[in-house]
Amino acid sequence: MTKTIITVSILGTFAFANLQNETVLIEQKIKSILPNAPISKIEMSEIKSIYKVYFPNGKILYVAPDEKLIVAGEIFKPNGDSLTQKDQEKWQNELEAKQVENLTSIKLIGDSLKIDFGTGAKKYEFVIFTDPECPYCKKVESEFENKNATLYYNFMPLDFHKNATRWSLDILSSKNSKQTILDIKNGKSPKIEHTKDSQIRLDKMIAKAKSLNISGTPKLFIIEKSTNKVVDTINGADMSKIRKYLSEE
Repeated sequence: MTKTIITVSILGTFAFANLQNETVLIEQKIKSILPNAPISKIEMSEIKSIYKVYFPNGKILYVAPDEKLIVAGEIFKPNGDSLTQKDQEKWQNELEAKQVENLTSIKLIGDSLKIDFGTGAKKYEFVIFTDPECPYCKKVESEFENKNATLYYNFMPLDFHKNATRWSLDILSSKNSKQTILDIKNGKSPKIEHTKDSQIRLDKMIAKAKSLNISGTPKLFIIEKSTNKVVDTINGADMSKIRKYLSEE
């Protein structure tokens, strides 16, 4: 009996060691296919020999390591449900939960442009990463205009918006940034001389967005004033979630 137990134990140890070696080998193969990619983790997909590669920006890519191939697209069930979208949402939620847990309000607010609407915030302050030419950003920002709220702007001009950088610098160089934001939103083209400090500040905002792995706008963080802690994030123009926090002011 004792001999049998020892034999099973030894076989189990060998099997575990082989599994570990195989996992390391797969990781090495995938990293050789994506040599410069910032990989967060690797998991087997629902398709044999194809693996899910997770990135710190919340994206997922499929790789077939033995064939040395990158597989583009999504995996769907016969009913049309996207397994890729489900995995990606779960991964993004994990990243955001970890981000909120470790993020300080000081890091978020630093170098931001503070704009008070009405009498300002009482319970929650909002930090937004925005592009002045982004229609979804404009929709989100308009929600604050007639409320008692505080919004910390961080400009993140996207490459495909030709006016975004200039307008960001217009706002940061303006003596009345709040009015300039409204003018741009209403289709007026301001003529403001850009200051050297405005470019430095914009560069810091962009660097902050990059350090937080923010790849799209709008992106909001919610700060609870009583604790000075980041309590939530909002991706895109999720108006119902934004209104929920604004209604508590």
